[in-house]
Amino acid sequence: FEGEPLTGLQLMGPLETRALDFRDVVILSASEGSFPARGATPSFIPPELRLAFSLPTYRSKDAIWAYYFFRLIARAEQVWMVYDSRTEGLNTGEESRYIKQLRYAYDGKYIDLKEHAVRSDISASADTPDNIPKTAEDLEKIRSMTFSASSVQDYIACPARFYYKKIKDIKAPDSVGEGLDASQFGSVGHEVLKGIYPPGPVTAEYLKAVLAGEDQIREKVYARIRDILKTLEVEGSDLIEAEAIVAFICKVVERDLERLSQGGALTIESSEQAYTCQLCGHRFYGVIDRLDSPAANILRVVDYKTGKDNPEVLLLSDAAPVFHGSHCADHKAALQFYIYDRMVEPLRKGRRLLNAMYAKNSIFA
Repeated sequence: FEGEPLTGLQLMGPLETRALDFRDVVILSASEGSFPARGATPSFIPPELRLAFSLPTYRSKDAIWAYYFFRLIARAEQVWMVYDSRTEGLNTGEESRYIKQLRYAYDGKYIDLKEHAVRSDISASADTPDNIPKTAEDLEKIRSMTFSASSVQDYIACPARFYYKKIKDIKAPDSVGEGLDASQFGSVGHEVLKGIYPPGPVTAEYLKAVLAGEDQIREKVYARIRDILKTLEVEGSDLIEAEAIVAFICKVVERDLERLSQGGALTIESSEQAYTCQLCGHRFYGVIDRLDSPAANILRVVDYKTGKDNPEVLLLSDAAPVFHGSHCADHKAALQFYIYDRMVEPLRKGRRLLNAMYAKNSIFA
């Protein structure tokens, strides 16, 4: 962006706006956690001592940000606040608290607040080639590859990404984060559940004992998080994530206990075990979270979902949403279960094959 103090587009942070009045203001990233910023300033002084000696605390920081915001818009004629409403991974898609304050305190009195939801599908640029030429070596590698469900989903979502990632082995650099990311969140829950459900019959008494020992589940979750983050203590927002994992694990156990309490049965055949199969002349592999038998004539493929997956995709009667359109990602679990079902086909032995998804978004409903 080019500009100078009197003309052009000016970019600045909240701090620099305090002594200026604006006619038009655009606030980007007006999501809770970004505006106001999340987290406290690192310090060796604990909050209790700060409070006792009248030092600034997180409440002071909240007050400062609120002052920045309301001072910024005080004399503005038009204000745009843009936030990301998508719920992906650990992002909640929540609007800033200041938007809520404006809506409930001032809308219709001092301001005219309008809300718009905008969706934009990113398309390729004009100079992007329609086809990437594949060499004989590329084709040979494709024929010899062992595919996973996620690799096929990569191809459906973006063939170019599949080509560079799987064929050319060009991967994004590892990033170091301060807390758990979405994949780590899921892996912690999967590993603890694997220990709760070893192969063999499961009784209602056993599951009741597991729920009674919730503190033991919590300690296993904390231990795994400490191992992943290479830290001695689980703190900050990771405490919230840890409790969410514990709640999800307990709810999975509760759902199975409900089944057993109603006279059902449950036998675990495998947990977090890898399987393979041949499909369309290609080799596929996958790690099935749980393979169990709720009855003598039923074999069930179970998957734990800590993302935004919806169990309703298992009711699809048409494959089109999985492969076509802008919502393929919403139906990716259907393709995953289809591949898993082919993998366990030799284990059916005349039994009826069922699929079950323990999804975080619906298991509490």
